[in-house]
Amino acid sequence: MLGKDLYKVDVDFELNNERLRSLVFFYAPLIGEKSLLLYQYLVLRGSLYSYEEINDLLGKLNISIDSFEESVKDLNRFRLLRTLKQGSNYILVANAPLEMKEFIHDDILVREFILKTSGEYYHELISDMKEHSDYRGFEDVSDRLSADDLKNWTREDESYLERGNDEGYHFNTLFDMNHFLRDISTLMFPMKYRTPDNLKQIAVLADLYGISYDRMRNYVANAVNKSNGQFNLNQLRYSCMNARGEYRNGTRKVRRALPGLSDVPAGRKGSHGIRQEDPLQPGFQVSSEERCDKRAA
Repeated sequence: MLGKDLYKVDVDFELNNERLRSLVFFYAPLIGEKSLLLYQYLVLRGSLYSYEEINDLLGKLNISIDSFEESVKDLNRFRLLRTLKQGSNYILVANAPLEMKEFIHDDILVREFILKTSGEYYHELISDMKEHSDYRGFEDVSDRLSADDLKNWTREDESYLERGNDEGYHFNTLFDMNHFLRDISTLMFPMKYRTPDNLKQIAVLADLYGISYDRMRNYVANAVNKSNGQFNLNQLRYSCMNARGEYRNGTRKVRRALPGLSDVPAGRKGSHGIRQEDPLQPGFQVSSEERCDKRAA
């Protein structure tokens, strides 16, 4: 190989945790640190679809052409790399390292490893591969970080987490989701639960049952189950359905209307029973008259 020769790289796998452990514990003693550096660089950089001069690679890794060629030979020998040549052009095809459980069943590699290291070190490694300890009868006494530990967290601190949503949320509802989210912290309503589906359901429920922003924030916070890390949408629906404080003498305090359905006062009987699709129950139809009767109940 010459520095002015051209090369490109093909990589069609990901270096997951199991392969990385095998690369560090089993392959590294066989190929040495220089070859390990070259291999990791090639794999992490990924496929190159156009040719580059080998001199460019030598400069980035601060190695000589002789060191590069020796490392390529080591990687070829232990099947981590294939070298294809056409004239002065080279294609370096990276192969995935065997996982540890695969490596120990390779008759040639495992014997070479013991020759290069020792039988004692080999048995030390394979003993670490055994199944984890039996946890039965043990109590988890780990002390974990919780919301109570963030007593000094301020509204200004919270604003840094909210800046990622510059475009905001725009659902087909009168409930302003962006206004709602401005005053509910990620401790009360963690970011992982703020999926488009969950947020849309919150907005639809607020429109359907006439829930205020402050009250909806409380309902949403109560629907977050901190013990199992889940957001209970059914509990949120139940809270909205039983929001008796939103009604006075059987008449709804109207703030918003359900999109696509005119808000009919509860006292009007004999109004046209126009059928509309219930947004919370796909395929289930409720008439406007029936919906108003339910609201007044």
